[in-house]
Amino acid sequence: GGSAVNRYRFPSAPFGHSPDYGVGPDMQEDGAERLYKVRIRQRVVNFGASVVIQSPGSLIDVWALGSKDENDVQGYVGTPVNINPITPGFRLPIGAAGAQFPVPGTYYLAVDSGRDEFTGRSLAGSYRLRHWVNDVRKPKVRVLTTRVAAGRPTIAIQVSDAGAGPDPYSLAYNYGRVLLGAAAYDPASGIALFPVPAGAPRLAAGRPRVFFRASDYQEAKNANSYNKELTPNTRFHQPRLRVVRGATITWLTPAARGCVPRSARLLVVASATRKLGAVRFFDGKRQLRVVKRNVAGLYGYTWRTRGAKRGIHRLRAVVRAGGQRAEATRIVRVCR
Repeated sequence: GGSAVNRYRFPSAPFGHSPDYGVGPDMQEDGAERLYKVRIRQRVVNFGASVVIQSPGSLIDVWALGSKDENDVQGYVGTPVNINPITPGFRLPIGAAGAQFPVPGTYYLAVDSGRDEFTGRSLAGSYRLRHWVNDVRKPKVRVLTTRVAAGRPTIAIQVSDAGAGPDPYSLAYNYGRVLLGAAAYDPASGIALFPVPAGAPRLAAGRPRVFFRASDYQEAKNANSYNKELTPNTRFHQPRLRVVRGATITWLTPAARGCVPRSARLLVVASATRKLGAVRFFDGKRQLRVVKRNVAGLYGYTWRTRGAKRGIHRLRAVVRAGGQRAEATRIVRVCR
């Protein structure tokens, strides 16, 4: 369909002013917008919607409106921008909007897109929208790489949230005096990766306590706190890692004991105190593939399951690094 709206307000410039400051428009939301109706039947703390998946090259915006009027944006919380100044993603466009302490009634969520400010390219595309009401819970964080090699291993965690959904810009990992943001996040599995750059200090062998931070999209919309906590939608997790002088390997995907599709992505992350070699993938005793290349310790292979027997399969991944060796097992099911 066509575009009936190219500007939302108030506020009128949530993304900031145009590059030529005053000559061009502050926004040009000329995508084919779609309107969703939300009915709030009783008093709630918040509601909203976030774009959790969008097609490559697109940038989808969500606006929370009090009526079918683009001039009825529900304040800064109703814009697709992080408005919480104590979060890492403050003022970034995050594709989430909502309202805090809304009165019962009918609201609207407008999903739209704009253009690249410098090239004029359309940022429209496909998307998956997630809606929430009354999100007052923190995300859950689970460390996947609980055992890693000394040095600069890639750390993997899994983040889940039943409400607004995890905000990728909020994900952080701290050890010693080093603070790192997530380099990659998969919204389907909730897995986030923290590769450690070469200039950062090494992890020494032992049981160091590390620190993870994860917020959901509602935290980015919290113009006010609603309980005694300053960040009520943020999880602070402080586990201990087991850091060893040897090789380690951890399965990331597929999910344990889950059904695998016809093309299953096998992904592991390995670390060692010596140079990493190849990883061998097995289905039971049968070798599937030898993968020699890795990126930040990540090894991947697409397993075609069409010829595999139905039922339980025991996948193994084996890595060697000099005289070091590590193996990890993952039980999955072929369910077709």
